[in-house]
Amino acid sequence: MVFVSESTSGFFQSFSGDDTETEFTLSQDMGTDEKSLIVFIGGEPQNPSSYTVDGETLTFNTAPVNGTDNIFIAQPNKEGKGASGLVNPNEYTLNGDTITFSTAPVTGTNNIFISAPSTLVNAASASAESADTSANNAQSSATASATSETNAATSATNAATSEANSSTHATNASNSADLAEDWAIKTSGTVDGSEYSAKHYAQQAAAAVSGAVKITSNDAIAGDLNSKLLAGSNVIKTLQNDGGNETMTLSVPSASGSNKGVVQKATSGDMSAGTADQFPDCAVVKNYVDTQVASNSGLSIGTEQATTSGTSKTFTIPSGAKRVTIMFDEMSTDTSTPPFLRIGDAGGIENTGYVSMATGVGSGTSSSSSTTQFILLSSGFSVSTNFLTGSLTLINMGGNKWVLSGAISNGIHGTGTVSGVKTLTEELTTIEFATTGNFDSGSVRYQKIKL
Repeated sequence: MVFVSESTSGFFQSFSGDDTETEFTLSQDMGTDEKSLIVFIGGEPQNPSSYTVDGETLTFNTAPVNGTDNIFIAQPNKEGKGASGLVNPNEYTLNGDTITFSTAPVTGTNNIFISAPSTLVNAASASAESADTSANNAQSSATASATSETNAATSATNAATSEANSSTHATNASNSADLAEDWAIKTSGTVDGSEYSAKHYAQQAAAAVSGAVKITSNDAIAGDLNSKLLAGSNVIKTLQNDGGNETMTLSVPSASGSNKGVVQKATSGDMSAGTADQFPDCAVVKNYVDTQVASNSGLSIGTEQATTSGTSKTFTIPSGAKRVTIMFDEMSTDTSTPPFLRIGDAGGIENTGYVSMATGVGSGTSSSSSTTQFILLSSGFSVSTNFLTGSLTLINMGGNKWVLSGAISNGIHGTGTVSGVKTLTEELTTIEFATTGNFDSGSVRYQKIKL
């Protein structure tokens, strides 16, 4: 909007808002009539009911927002252009950043005031080219209308001169009048197959300024963004601050069950916890599997110990063992009494509570039993003159109960089988391989599996 005061000077003053101050001091006495002032905040005109004026003091009902020189106060001369200083749009033209008055305003200081509300500046700029085109087309329509009217008058004169042609001229005059009307107000399509009427272009310019949008240049109906933007399947469209500084959010919900949506990436922790609706990538799967295999399978082999001296060989078993295999190779002693095996927990090696049986087959068959240890051979086999080779397996049956089974070769003289069971007080920690005499040959070691 444009205000012009015919006096040599008008009133104009600006202030900076800070979201707190409501009272501002004017440089002149403005009286007490709020309607005599024109007040803008951030380029937006203010209703006189939103402020009061008393002499040199202007007071807002609500503190203006923070900004530099964002408060403008003007008082056009009451005897200026129009009843309140507002210039008739027919007395000036706008072209981009240029305003041209049909009559030069009078000389004065601050007597011309121009304002465009900020909410329309961008839209007006965007539609400037369309407005120029509309103006040109409107001018063309007016020229065509004037030409049509001239042709109608000529036709009427010719009708008076030539009665024979009067009917034809009357028809031409009617057609010309209809065409002139179409150039002025037709909105249902083009007038001549390619160009539209002045009213059509005016409506397009008004729609552009109002904020209406088109999807493409072929869109027949302009509308607001909320009505033009449609949410697809599993896409949520949400409007915020309806009626204020509106924004719109497009979001996709998280996937759950059979619902489509955003898929969350699972971590190793999610896999361990069995978290639903989350999916790991290959790296996470490999890391999880490797970790589980390492911690749950736990295959390990103990250090080999020579049985060439001493009376016993002791192995410390790692925590979590569920299966332990004891292997010995060409082991012998200096006594005819067979070697034996005992197990223990944190309280030490135990020598009671065993149920053990050994059977030997060679030149004959013999068997022996014990409740103080796992025996490895029946009493009919000697280890002082023959090597023993074989393996024994301890399997956890749940809790701290262990079952032993195995097979032993007594050189070329026969074979034996071993079986038994023993329940410990706590978790298995120690295995002892011993003899009543001394070891003098071979070696022994164990293999542990954590299942």
